[in-house]
Amino acid sequence: MFEMFRLLDGKPKVLISDEQASIKSALDLLRYENIWDGEHLLDSFHVLKNIKKRLSKKSHISYFKQIIQSQNQNSFEFCVKSAENNLNEN
Repeated sequence: MFEMFRLLDGKPKVLISDEQASIKSALDLLRYENIWDGEHLLDSFHVLKNIKKRLSKKSHISYFKQIIQSQNQNSFEFCVKSAENNLNEN
């Protein structure tokens, strides 16, 4: 990863990756060395995959999908409250 950044002509403002610890460590080091100051986002595919592994009721994945796919703050908050209400009822 370090070589990739050194070879890039201009630094990316955003990187999207999975939750791999080595990626996080590399990005932390790049920040520490003032090589990169962008944002690191987790891709929704891997986030949902990991949530699904940990859910006791697989049907609840739909709540997390709605939250992740929210287009704005209001939509996000609505989806979170809806999930909380529905999950508390079950």
